Amino acid sequence: MSAPWRYEDAGRRDLRFDLLRGYALFAMTVDHLDTGPSWFYAVSGRAEFYTSAAEGFYFISGVVLGIISARRELGEATRSIMRRAWQLYLTVLGISLGFAAYGALTQAAMWGRPPDEWSSESAAHFVAAVMLLRETFHDAQIIALYVVTMLAVPLAVWACHAGRGWLVLIVSAVVYLGGVFFRELTELPFAVEFHPATWQTMFFGGLVLGFHKDRVRAWVAAVPRPVRIAVVSALFGAGLFFMWVHATEYAVMPELPERLGERGHLLSLLRLAFIALYFAVFFLIVHLLWRPLRRALGWFLLPLGQNSLWTFTVHLALLDVAMNVPVFRGTDSIWLGTFWHVVILSILWATVKLRGGRGPEFRRRRMWVAASLVAAFVLVVTPFAGGERHEGREREEWWEEYHERGWRRWTAHADMEPEEAEERLADPHGEFIYGADGVHLEAFDDPEGSRFELVIHGEFMGMHPLGPPDKDGIRRAEHEVRGRLLRVEILRGRWATIDLLPTHSD
Repeated sequence: MSAPWRYEDAGRRDLRFDLLRGYALFAMTVDHLDTGPSWFYAVSGRAEFYTSAAEGFYFISGVVLGIISARRELGEATRSIMRRAWQLYLTVLGISLGFAAYGALTQAAMWGRPPDEWSSESAAHFVAAVMLLRETFHDAQIIALYVVTMLAVPLAVWACHAGRGWLVLIVSAVVYLGGVFFRELTELPFAVEFHPATWQTMFFGGLVLGFHKDRVRAWVAAVPRPVRIAVVSALFGAGLFFMWVHATEYAVMPELPERLGERGHLLSLLRLAFIALYFAVFFLIVHLLWRPLRRALGWFLLPLGQNSLWTFTVHLALLDVAMNVPVFRGTDSIWLGTFWHVVILSILWATVKLRGGRGPEFRRRRMWVAASLVAAFVLVVTPFAGGERHEGREREEWWEEYHERGWRRWTAHADMEPEEAEERLADPHGEFIYGADGVHLEAFDDPEGSRFELVIHGEFMGMHPLGPPDKDGIRRAEHEVRGRLLRVEILRGRWATIDLLPTHSD
């Protein structure tokens, strides 16, 4: 590789990590938006790859914090970390309380569901739970996870300054094992999608790596060039091989998805190994091809990565815009779905540029931009608010009437009653695999059409075809099975509802 293409340190900030973090935020936004088929899913992974954008973002955040902490005195580094933790805590409050209040007042469809009616008692309980980090709303949980993690960072930075970075890794490994063997004891009430004891391994591993960045670079430089070339070649070879395995739906390694374990919650050692592998591969690509990549993508990804908290918060608001404004939903055209992704991503990028720099001279400008965005969000979303939520509430009232008549429902919706299943969907093969409350449903596409296989409480209910997606992308099936009516609704692997009804009640 020609040396002029490589990255060269030109300042205190390592732009390679800004570019990678910007890519993670881009992929996160694309994966969270449901605007129909899109060409962007080919480069975002759509949360179906070995590692997700959230995992990469979390790891890179640890690396960047380690690099910054290494340049500062311990006291200055500690004060900076605590200021950042306070800023993140306020962000959790703003996202959770702001979006919940707006959703409750307007009945807008949101990522998560606030109560339809607030009482003074329920509102006070919700506010207190958010302030104590026992509950979050609208995907603020990953920011809350940062807050909790940051409380332990000063001790890790002190250990690194004292030359005991190895101790941080040992403690992190012990906490990881505790999370694996004592899962319930190491969970936090707000962390529905992320298991803190296993996720912290990425953050603190990245922090130690970033803190000792110069030492690691010196170690690598001391390795003979042929050995370096062999290692880099092996990493690229492994990365390409497992990409091929994934692209062929694990045909040569069918047991791999099961061995990888859960996505996004309790991270297995194998999944951590894949995260390390693909971080190394992506970092090497950025390092070796820095100049062409920066010219081609830097204008877009660098601003996102350098304003990560702002970018993450604004992308949540844009998700609600896409969920409520009908023009963004219900397309089967990959070109139109890609177009709407471009529109949302362009708006996200524009807000970052309008916000201005990070210095105090831009403080008033940032406040005006933030206030303008809040006003624009309210003006755009409010006219379309209520329809989807009202339909859902009517379905629940209708369901209560028939529940006593022998109907049974299993669902992946998080807004149903406590006795009903609330499980995240995994997606290693086809549309999804759903398992909860004695129910196992696997939906997948085969050459003859989309089908699903269902087992309820150990009883095989057969394999049945799913209908084509409607204008909202929902596939439906209705079959009579052993004197009972089986109804299934699936939305692109995002959620499923399974009804098993006595035929005489239909």
